[in-house]
Amino acid sequence: MTVDMHKGKPVILFVDDEPAVLSSLSRQFRHQRDKWCMEFEGSPKSALQKAQEQHVDVVVSDMQMPGMNGLELISAMRRFAPDSTYIMLTGSSDLSTAMGAINDANVFRFYTKPCPADLLKEGIEAGLSASATATAANPVGVSEDYLPDINRNLGIAALDHLSLSVIVVDSAARVLLTNKSGGALLSQSDGLSMSVGEICRASTTAGSEQLHQLIQTAANDTAENEQASYVISIERPSQKRAYSILALPIAAPASEDSSQTATPLVALYVSDPENQPLPSAEAISRLFGLTRAEARIVHELVKGASMDEAADNAGVTVSTARTYLKQAFSKTDTKRQAELVKLVLTYPRLCTETNLPQSR
Repeated sequence: MTVDMHKGKPVILFVDDEPAVLSSLSRQFRHQRDKWCMEFEGSPKSALQKAQEQHVDVVVSDMQMPGMNGLELISAMRRFAPDSTYIMLTGSSDLSTAMGAINDANVFRFYTKPCPADLLKEGIEAGLSASATATAANPVGVSEDYLPDINRNLGIAALDHLSLSVIVVDSAARVLLTNKSGGALLSQSDGLSMSVGEICRASTTAGSEQLHQLIQTAANDTAENEQASYVISIERPSQKRAYSILALPIAAPASEDSSQTATPLVALYVSDPENQPLPSAEAISRLFGLTRAEARIVHELVKGASMDEAADNAGVTVSTARTYLKQAFSKTDTKRQAELVKLVLTYPRLCTETNLPQSR
């Protein structure tokens, strides 16, 4: 029988192989001792043993440690402590590595070292809040601040099967969640990257301003403008073809405090023409029950063509192309071009042309 030695206080486990760092963390959070039970371990092995012996609410781990790095430690801990919340501290040189694998370990937050105490405290409290509401029902695909563990894992698993990169941000462009493809794309820093402040940025100042304006516009969307289409291209330093980015607002859970409004969230759907298998017009026709003519217009729009270009490429007049688009809206239960493009872009990778049912 396990005896509760913590009198109901949440347990925060700090893991770092540098004694000076653990000592600093102990001093920084000494005022939290009446609220938290804090444990400090100097090696991944001892931390793993500690987490096996008692329940840990939040684990704050360094990234680079001898014998086992932070991501490996978290992956091992999750086998027997799936309900714990995990936070990563990483040196700036490790940021790309961490971003590339962050979703594999389901890390709740990660911060670069040295991390201000107030910022880390905020992250720990957010982790405790998320853990405390683990049984709540929340939408899949929004910030990790809102998702309980099991729903977050299911949401990420679903996002990982999409045929493009997905990056969820708030109205200030702070990255809240990505699928595997999105995390890998950010880690490459070729056109899009994440700054130390977790802000999604382009490679140039002008590109970042354009991206942030797009996010702000989408976040403020009231869904009243059915012709709105939040799409931009972002150039890449590698000289590869530019990313196409579709930004759409997504529903965020309302706050329990009725005096506070829900934080606007925006999903960035990033298409990489260098590595992006788009469905053919035939596949679109079969997936969504469109005629070949309708699917041809939709296919051209998904490729980034304007309505005039789509009509010209399909060999029809612009008026006829618009009629086909309206019919596609009706059959797919969409109202805007951006919404229809998103629907097509986010078809699962498993839906290949070889295993689609034949249209009648």
